[in-house]
Amino acid sequence: MVGAFLAASREGGFDALLDLLDPDVTARAGDFRVRGAGAVARQALAFSHRARHGRVGLVAGAPAILVTVRGRVTTTITFEFKGSRVAALTITN
Repeated sequence: MVGAFLAASREGGFDALLDLLDPDVTARAGDFRVRGAGAVARQALAFSHRARHGRVGLVAGAPAILVTVRGRVTTTITFEFKGSRVAALTITN
């Protein structure tokens, strides 16, 4: 599912992102929070320019997106799931 999220972010697939997200999904980056599938999908598309540097990896044993610039991880996105959908994302820079 994380790979599908990364691919949809890269390709600008708004509808594909909506299919992956729980309707009440939350995205957190520090004090910034976004709630709802539409809002989170729009934020993911804003991330698309950085998504080309992303790859699926593990953070604390859980699937994540690791964004690497010049060989250094600059951003991690970790996921929480509710059934077969993404319930929460945490972005760490």
